[in-house]
Amino acid sequence: MYWNPPLDANYAATIREITQKWPENDWRKLYSIITKPGPWDLARLESVALQLRPWRKGPIVHSELTIDAEWDCRLKWARLHPLLPSIVDKTVLDIGSNNGYFTRKFKLAGARYVTGIEPTFIYTMQFIAQQRWAPIPGIQTLPMTLDTISSLDCVDIIVCMGILYYCSDPKQSIKRMHHQLHPNGQLWLETLTMPEKSLTLDAPFAGIRKIKQVPNVPTLIDWIHEAGFSTIQVLDTAPTQSHEQRATLWSHHHSLNSHLNRGDGKTTDGHPTPNRTLICAHKLG
Repeated sequence: MYWNPPLDANYAATIREITQKWPENDWRKLYSIITKPGPWDLARLESVALQLRPWRKGPIVHSELTIDAEWDCRLKWARLHPLLPSIVDKTVLDIGSNNGYFTRKFKLAGARYVTGIEPTFIYTMQFIAQQRWAPIPGIQTLPMTLDTISSLDCVDIIVCMGILYYCSDPKQSIKRMHHQLHPNGQLWLETLTMPEKSLTLDAPFAGIRKIKQVPNVPTLIDWIHEAGFSTIQVLDTAPTQSHEQRATLWSHHHSLNSHLNRGDGKTTDGHPTPNRTLICAHKLG
């Protein structure tokens, strides 16, 4: 199958539970197209990539193909730059890895091994496609969620970007990540924060469904401390700009601009525009 190395008994049942929910005809058809033997010329690259839309993270460039994804992740990569020296020869868990954009980048930056977890079938197929046309050794994607990571081996660094606000119990999720780190491990966490008061929600927020809580930065830091982390550094906090997240031909028709009111600093549902905050937290040895 498409996960490698072979399934460990500890998480095989979890993966089966998730993949059984995938639309079987859709993912099997795409998997067959992706893994069909033959050269990856431009015509095939474009044909396969178009069938794998929407692309959320990029840009992805291979040969003459450029996939201009919804997120221009080069900007987020630049914000991660101060942390990258610590990734060399480390094991990394990329939570909510999507199409593997950062999974691949972390390996190329010197990580020993990178595991991404991504429960959504279309993003997993995008990862597989990239591994077919431009394989990188030492990485994998597993169809799993943050709630199930306890079945995996502990790692040196956990990266969790754009995921925490989907968690029904974000404080418990941070505790799970703390438990999954080796002593002296690091958590690289990027999530939505409010510029002033924390927010509790029972309706979509800025077009994002299933968000229950958006903390302010002091509350987020308290959550991280409560989970057992120390030496918490706030590396960046700022609103997402429309040139970083926007609709493209390769993504959805609606993106960030569709859910912001121009000029008044609020979302279309009347809340203050959130920031995205990047934090590095350390687990004591």
